[in-house]
Amino acid sequence: MKKIFTYIFLIAVTFLINGSGYKGTLPDLPTTKSEQPKPVNNPAVDILPLDKLTIPVRNNGPIDKIGIKYTQDITEAIRQLERIKEILDTNKSYKNFVAAANVLDLTTSNIQQEFTQERFKTTNEKLSNINHDTQQIKNYWITINKNAPYVSYYTTKGAYSGAVLNEQLNNFSKVLEYAIRDIKSSL
Repeated sequence: MKKIFTYIFLIAVTFLINGSGYKGTLPDLPTTKSEQPKPVNNPAVDILPLDKLTIPVRNNGPIDKIGIKYTQDITEAIRQLERIKEILDTNKSYKNFVAAANVLDLTTSNIQQEFTQERFKTTNEKLSNINHDTQQIKNYWITINKNAPYVSYYTTKGAYSGAVLNEQLNNFSKVLEYAIRDIKSSL
């Protein structure tokens, strides 16, 4: 056992004294002291007078905390609308659409209850309208998924067919695009 430790110790010492150090070239240093040190500038000359300085001035006006909170909430609602549009444009997942529509409904309800001031009325109406349309499409899609196997194409005149549903979803995707642009412009 002592022999193993001795060998390990010798190998470690060999690596330590191997001499692997800096292998680059060092810059040439002047050997004469004939160079004069540079004179230090007068600090009074380097300081700008106060009239030349630009001092930022803080505007201590009132902060519209309600407006900031409203903007954050509306931005979140816009993000949710964009998510719904993405679902409709890509895979048209039924479960994802229903979940996103329910979250949008909750967000819209919270915004309308929290921000009842007159200045938010037009944007709230736009959000309420697109939320209502989203809930209508969601309910239509739920109804189709529930009842499509049990009704005939002839008796419903195709209202429960996949082609009609896809057409409705594509049209609603375009409506969402306009609504998102309209809500963004009112911020």
